Amino acid sequence: FFFFSFFTVAMGMVAKTARDAYFLSRFDRDYLPLMFLAIAVIIAPILTYYTKLTNKFAPRKLFIMICSIFVGSFILTQPLVMRFDNFIPVIYIWVEIVVGIMLIQFWTFASSSLEPQQAKRLFGIIGGGGSFSVMLIGMNLKPFVNAFGTDELLFVAAGFLIIAFVFGILSIQYFNKIPAKKGA
Repeated sequence: FFFFSFFTVAMGMVAKTARDAYFLSRFDRDYLPLMFLAIAVIIAPILTYYTKLTNKFAPRKLFIMICSIFVGSFILTQPLVMRFDNFIPVIYIWVEIVVGIMLIQFWTFASSSLEPQQAKRLFGIIGGGGSFSVMLIGMNLKPFVNAFGTDELLFVAAGFLIIAFVFGILSIQYFNKIPAKKGA
């Protein structure tokens, strides 16, 4: 779970850095409030639909489907971002949806795998993976961008998402089979 957290947050950092770099290099920053509004309006029905999907599919199958869609979308949209400026606002919103759903999946897996007493002890360590990712990836992102530019950042985010996928699949085996007992 530590590494699942690490690579999920790493993917989010790199993807959000990419979307901000692409957007701010081609659009005026005065449009950012409109993008935040668009994210709020669009993400609500998508999360509602995602919640319905969680009731229809087994966690493993849904996780595989969602991660496949997200990795494929990052790989396919990277070349489109470089060619079509009008596609960048769509990517801006899409990255927020991907990061939001992946973080929801991560914490759902963690909470479904640990008993309350275990969670009290381990959530700090597990969440530390994300904090460590912010430190490590954050320190190395600027040198990476200086060396390679922003043209490959969505590919890097897809790579982190693939690694997070591997750790997510490994963590599914710890799902509680029996629901937790209610306390007195």
